[in-house]
Amino acid sequence: MKTERKRNGWYYIGNKVYPSITKILQETLAKNNLLYWYAREATRIALANPELNEKEVMATLDLKVRDSQNRGKYVHSVAEEMPNIDTAKIREEYKGYVAALQGWWAVHKPEVIGREIEVWSDRLGFACRVDFVCKLQGEIWNIDFKTNDKCQIYNEVGLQLCAGKIALAESKDIKVEHTGAVALSTTGEYAFKETKDTEEELIHLIGLFNWIQKKER
Repeated sequence: MKTERKRNGWYYIGNKVYPSITKILQETLAKNNLLYWYAREATRIALANPELNEKEVMATLDLKVRDSQNRGKYVHSVAEEMPNIDTAKIREEYKGYVAALQGWWAVHKPEVIGREIEVWSDRLGFACRVDFVCKLQGEIWNIDFKTNDKCQIYNEVGLQLCAGKIALAESKDIKVEHTGAVALSTTGEYAFKETKDTEEELIHLIGLFNWIQKKER
């Protein structure tokens, strides 16, 4: 049985323990867009059925969160198989997102270098999983796929991609030239944006994370 190297937000690689970049971002950045989404969805649930009590509203909201997480995992699993997918087997509720992914693929024609690569940085002290590394017009990109109804690309995605770029160079000797996010919508549309976050910005966040960890001990 294979033991997962990422557990509870930490990567256990060899004899070292690294915080995941997701954990670092979660504990240092205010997720205003996510907070707005929670508030909006909770309000919609309560207005749609005024008979629900507080616990029932929160339970329904929790189901929506799980649905969103499952959607992301499903679309990422499809991205791992692109372009060799059987569209007839795609689940009905996810066909729009997959169509958007296929649209991006047809336009940009990526040359796959790697998918779902586990990487780490001893220099900065973190680990993460890189979704997709490819060549676009001869240049190497680190790309992340996101799913939401409005093709939104949130600010923290750029920091996540910057971390992947640094760790790819250090642990896999893959020199990424560009980072970018592809947002996929249920209507089959996509948005593709190059991100420009820097190592300096990431270092500040990691420093803050380490300070928080020390204060909590």
